[in-house]
Amino acid sequence: MKKVFYIITLSAFVLFFACGRYEDGPEFSLRSVKNRITGSWKVDKFYIDGIDSTDEFNSKLGCKIDFNLESFNGADHIWKCILNNCNNNSIFQGDWWFYDNKIKMIHTYFIDDSTFISAIGPFGKGRSTKWTILRLTNKEFNLTTDNWHDIAGIAASSSVYLLNLKKQ
Repeated sequence: MKKVFYIITLSAFVLFFACGRYEDGPEFSLRSVKNRITGSWKVDKFYIDGIDSTDEFNSKLGCKIDFNLESFNGADHIWKCILNNCNNNSIFQGDWWFYDNKIKMIHTYFIDDSTFISAIGPFGKGRSTKWTILRLTNKEFNLTTDNWHDIAGIAASSSVYLLNLKKQ
């Protein structure tokens, strides 16, 4: 009887954890999604419509992306996102939050500074982007989007962007 109980328990455990949240994994993690995202990330690869545009990203922006859990404007589910160490030594702030059961996230850059660096795709002054998380581990963070717009709500995307980040 104990054998049957252990087999059923083990089977249920395997089935429960075999259904990973993200398309590219991982299947299981002891850290929460928020805690895995939190930290400083460097752009490892940036693709526009399947074309490696990492060099263009680095020449126009070159920023690290910091996701932290500091509340944005006092909201308990919206946190700060900061672009720093950019090519022009500026720091740009925005926000980020989850939706769709933490499979997707949105981040927006609210930048009042008219000296904002050259924009590229979803990165630019006043742009809001709906990202789909493909993979999220403690050291890798891969996202894709074909949906970004300016803060006035005007859609400006006709391309697919893939962003591969590595934790610093």
